[in-house]
Amino acid sequence: TSFSGAFDLGTLPPLAATLGGLEVGAAGNTAALTLAGPLAIDGDIVLHGGSVTLASGAQLASAGGDITIGASRFVNQAGASALSAGPGGHWRVWSRNPD
Repeated sequence: TSFSGAFDLGTLPPLAATLGGLEVGAAGNTAALTLAGPLAIDGDIVLHGGSVTLASGAQLASAGGDITIGASRFVNQAGASALSAGPGGHWRVWSRNPD
């Protein structure tokens, strides 16, 4: 249920904006996840990590779905515009240690 080490979402190949959903990690993942730039798709975005960091310049955007982040520690260095869910969508962040 965990990656072998930290995972940078920027290492993913370019994703089509019409992608119907993206889930990275699984419940119980203890490895760190980092996003340093924009990631925008049409469907749901789900991230599971021991630590999830949205670095300066990062943005998670879902035009037609929800954004869900589950982590032991959530770090938002990107500010108030870091998460964007489209009409009818929601974003949820669960963290034991929010920063």
